[in-house]
Amino acid sequence: MDIESILTEAHAAAVAAQSGMVEDQHALDCGFAWAHAENGRQPFINQCRKALAAKLFCAERDFADGKIDRVERDRTKNTAERYYGTSHWRKGWEWWSPGGAPVQAIGIHQAGANAFHLALARHGVTCETGSRYD
Repeated sequence: MDIESILTEAHAAAVAAQSGMVEDQHALDCGFAWAHAENGRQPFINQCRKALAAKLFCAERDFADGKIDRVERDRTKNTAERYYGTSHWRKGWEWWSPGGAPVQAIGIHQAGANAFHLALARHGVTCETGSRYD
């Protein structure tokens, strides 16, 4: 499978894991979750890095040429980073809040991140799920 198919499958798994989950507005479980690949030099991660760089280059070029405005450039950047992932602040590569549920419940975010990481693992990508309370 190619990178796009694998990422589409992983993101779909994250969305499916989060669907139907309801946030308890009175619970004190505000937080975030992500999938993190400590080895940022895996072949799949290298492909993600190259695809992200190409998307960002095109967005910057279109902005410089006046084809898109700053808002559209930033939207393109954020969408690409959420899809392909970004460099982790310490080491490796990460996908922040896979599934993208517009909630604050850490349990919902963890479900999405866990499904995302398991989908990647089926394709040989070594990563784990991380989370933190806010």
